Amino acid sequence: ESGVRLSSYFTAAPECTPSRAGMYTGQFTHQNGLMGLCHRGWEFNSDSRHLAQFLAEGGYETHLFGMQHETSQGPERLGYQHAHSQDDKSAGPVCKAAINFLEGEGAKRGPWFANVGFFDVHRAWNEDTDIDPDAIEVPPYLPDNSEVRRDLTHFHQNIKDTDEAIGGVLTAIANSEFADNTIVIFTTDHGCPFPRAKSTYYDPGIRIPLVMYWPGHFDGGHVH
Repeated sequence: ESGVRLSSYFTAAPECTPSRAGMYTGQFTHQNGLMGLCHRGWEFNSDSRHLAQFLAEGGYETHLFGMQHETSQGPERLGYQHAHSQDDKSAGPVCKAAINFLEGEGAKRGPWFANVGFFDVHRAWNEDTDIDPDAIEVPPYLPDNSEVRRDLTHFHQNIKDTDEAIGGVLTAIANSEFADNTIVIFTTDHGCPFPRAKSTYYDPGIRIPLVMYWPGHFDGGHVH
């Protein structure tokens, strides 16, 4: 309601590391070197530079909360000067760490860049859910049967839980003295973990969400 949503936003690759590398460098995977997953041995080319590096050199304090999946060498390789919540990378603890930062003195120094990343909504999901399987809208590329519907309830439950955690971060920003001077960008790295989606170049594998929020600069409620 308050942000701008891009409805046809596509990533450069349908897997975690190559997609993230494309976003943060502006380069295709064969240019930045990350044509595969970093925990499988792939690494940036020596001359490829991450967004956090550019911002750090530009005077920003750069913070990583939770997950990155662009290097196995550690957050400092990417240009992050501070790393938070590295033990539990699920949405709840990661967003809590971000809230603590936003409500503390560190965020008042500015300018800063914070990447708040978490493992959700990656498999495996919590088995607890209060979603009715019969109320689920099954994507057209999946068979509509009881097993798929049951699986989708856990997927949507994790989305709901993640959404609630993110809401805490947004509230902390809204209640801060820098609320009008903070750009919020929400996105992910690839499509959902189902057949014909993640790891494929079909649209469900590479079409991803993008919502941007900046009071006074972006007209809220618009879809492009």
